[in-house]
Amino acid sequence: TLQIESTIENTGGITDTQDRVVTINGDEKCRRSLSLAAGASEQTECTYELQPGDGGPVDVEVRTADSSTTATVTAQPATFQVSSTAISSPIEEGERLQATATIQNTGDIEGTKEITFGVPGVGTESTSVYLTAGATERVEFDVPTVVGDNGTYTASVASPDDSVTRSVTVEERPEPATFDISITETNSPVEAGNTLEVTTGVRNIGDVAAAKTIELEVPGVGRDTASVQLDAGSSTETVLSVGTVRGD
Repeated sequence: TLQIESTIENTGGITDTQDRVVTINGDEKCRRSLSLAAGASEQTECTYELQPGDGGPVDVEVRTADSSTTATVTAQPATFQVSSTAISSPIEEGERLQATATIQNTGDIEGTKEITFGVPGVGTESTSVYLTAGATERVEFDVPTVVGDNGTYTASVASPDDSVTRSVTVEERPEPATFDISITETNSPVEAGNTLEVTTGVRNIGDVAAAKTIELEVPGVGRDTASVQLDAGSSTETVLSVGTVRGD
């Protein structure tokens, strides 16, 4: 917004009425009729909303029928600054990188510009933002990742005028808990009517802890189960048993 103030004075000896005219770059923007007694003066104002094409030097003229005065002011074009940037990190591959940022138009003129969130090698998302002079807006972005995107990246939120970068980490997705089972010992052979005991070795070859049920089944004889809790990479032994009867 351009606020133009001027003082009009009647330096003559009689009352007179004249128009006060304000032009911007040669185009009339304000006109007001003033009637002033001899020696009187009056303060006047003209408000002009700068347009996208007004960036740079702006020539202002204030005139009456008897005199005129000119001035040149510089209008800063729409300039979008990026601040208050936050990005979700670390995340696991397959999750989404989410970013927020505040965009402010620090120029003197309204404008519309593209704001882009980019993670090289992963993806980008853009949105169009319109801001009047001095206004701010919060923007949000969401970029998906896939398995294989694990690594550290320099992410950015950028306008044509400014950018902010952050280091983000995409971690490798852990392997699910997987129990590898082996039979380490049995009391076989056993006589019918006695109990068959089987010692099993259980190892969690996954990347996360879990509890799982281990089952021993002897077809036609019986079955037994046990719950086993293991951290990632750890192992244990457990004994399962099945009773037998005569005829087994």
